[in-house]
Amino acid sequence: MKSTKFIVEILLCLAVLGAIFYFRYLRSDAYKVKKQLLAICDDVRKTPEEHSAMTALKTVALQNRLADHVELSVHGIPIGGGMSGEELAGYVSRARMYLDVIKVDVKAQEVTVNGDKATITALIHAEASGKNTDYKLDENYRMNIALKKDESQTWLFTSFSEGEGLQK
Repeated sequence: MKSTKFIVEILLCLAVLGAIFYFRYLRSDAYKVKKQLLAICDDVRKTPEEHSAMTALKTVALQNRLADHVELSVHGIPIGGGMSGEELAGYVSRARMYLDVIKVDVKAQEVTVNGDKATITALIHAEASGKNTDYKLDENYRMNIALKKDESQTWLFTSFSEGEGLQK
């Protein structure tokens, strides 16, 4: 009886270690890139109930997902061109102060991975409304997004540009 229980415990431990190994090391790069896209959308998202501590955490998380140099080219956004990841995270943080609600949802995506570089073609729906103003945004953006893998095997965003076929 004791040996059977011991064998079952060993098998259970091996199954848990195998699952951890699989989820940590064997997932595909395309899966990891998709998760990064969803995570950065969550970092930008804001609700009226969000406190300043959560805003600070999201800003740090956003900054950690951006490469040292990021290119930005999207209509309707007053900033663009090349800038550091810290600078872009700062712009996003300041924009969040003036907005009550920000929703960013990925409607469709296509991921291509080539070695340590990846591209995402995505249809992204963005909604925003301002604090104490009548500012409203409700648009779809067809985005071309580039990422690169750093030395710690983390996918970082290097470019956000608007693709063809903007849909409202």
